[in-house]
Amino acid sequence: MEGKGPRDHLGNNMLDQGFLDKIDRRKKFIADLETLPFSQETISAWEIEQILATDKYLDSVIAHCDREINGLSSIYGADGIKNPDTYQRRVFDIYEEVFTKLVEVLDTLDIWSVKFSTGEFDEDENSIQDRNEDSIYYMTKSGVCLRLKTINLRYGIRRENFEVKPRIHGVIQPLNELVFFNGNGEISLLPKIGYSVKEYTTIPFHKLLNNGKADGDFHATIKIHTQDGKIVGIPEPKDIYSSHEGHQVNQIFFQR
Repeated sequence: MEGKGPRDHLGNNMLDQGFLDKIDRRKKFIADLETLPFSQETISAWEIEQILATDKYLDSVIAHCDREINGLSSIYGADGIKNPDTYQRRVFDIYEEVFTKLVEVLDTLDIWSVKFSTGEFDEDENSIQDRNEDSIYYMTKSGVCLRLKTINLRYGIRRENFEVKPRIHGVIQPLNELVFFNGNGEISLLPKIGYSVKEYTTIPFHKLLNNGKADGDFHATIKIHTQDGKIVGIPEPKDIYSSHEGHQVNQIFFQR
């Protein structure tokens, strides 16, 4: 029988000795990292401008999709009341059409240095590629990334918003400041098949996106610690705004 006591967001008993020992080990790991050299990314003003322009383009795609769906009311009535089944099929057709065009345009943008996807692997560690469920990532040279959560396409061409209740689900996930990869006992700043994804966004970067303009280069506060030329840790920064842990990389479309 599990003991009583407060629990963390994963359901672990926070008074359990094993859990407390895990916290102590984590604190020691972070303390040890602080003694090691580190680097921090500088995102150029040009890259910031391109990121902000892409963000505005996403807004225009969302608005276009909304107009297409609103136009269906002249045929099917408000919210498809005249023929709900056909209306819903047509709405999803529009979602797929707009999403396909969105991916085609994003593929052409110079800002992206890497495009990859994440998804499930079978028991033999073979990737299971599913275009209807895999998340698609676009990544800049400095590590800023945009994720398209394909499985959320049924909710529409809109932005995911976890700041409101109930949460608004959408295929377009928030831009994140840095994406990196864990696998085979190492940390990489470039995707590798089978490596899992982790993303950070700091409060300053979030404010930059909200302000919608670049005032020169952006100097990140996320520390990338190294030892003997290898990355040994990228701890969650003190000014963290959000983080995300994703599935394993199952396909790399381009790396340039």
